[in-house]
Amino acid sequence: MTGKSVQQFGDKLYWDMRTPVLSERDPAPAIDLSNWEFHERGGLEGRHGSHVMQDTLGGFGLFPYIYETTADVLTEEMLTVDENLHKLVEGSLTISYTGTNVNSYATVYVSAGAMFCDLYDNGTRVLNANLGTGFNVTTPVTMASLKTDIDAVAAFDATIVGTTTVPAAV
Repeated sequence: MTGKSVQQFGDKLYWDMRTPVLSERDPAPAIDLSNWEFHERGGLEGRHGSHVMQDTLGGFGLFPYIYETTADVLTEEMLTVDENLHKLVEGSLTISYTGTNVNSYATVYVSAGAMFCDLYDNGTRVLNANLGTGFNVTTPVTMASLKTDIDAVAAFDATIVGTTTVPAAV
């Protein structure tokens, strides 16, 4: 018997795997079925070629994509897929401080679904930059605009290695 299923279970409802005959199992725990196969022994296994999808960005995981350029050079890029295709862009942002206060630092955090970058000088917040979500927005805050905001604060400087046009929240 072959069936394809993605299985989601309700609270405290589980299949009794001790029952070898599938027709004798209670179907109540199975809410949705696809991307699974029943093998001959009555157990479930993931259908070959299927992946578990997470609810976050890049839900199908990260994988390498190798292609040949027009100059006959093999190039590898890291891609991820959810509703869209995303390419990993590598780079770095370095924030330096030239002041004399010992209690000066930068922090990046998530609040209410958006990312923020704060700068503190002598324990006082001197920059609160809302970086947004980075995806599915018309005009995201870019790394270039974040650098401009950081450079505008006295004694703080930012250096970017890589592209400056990517969203800062990524």
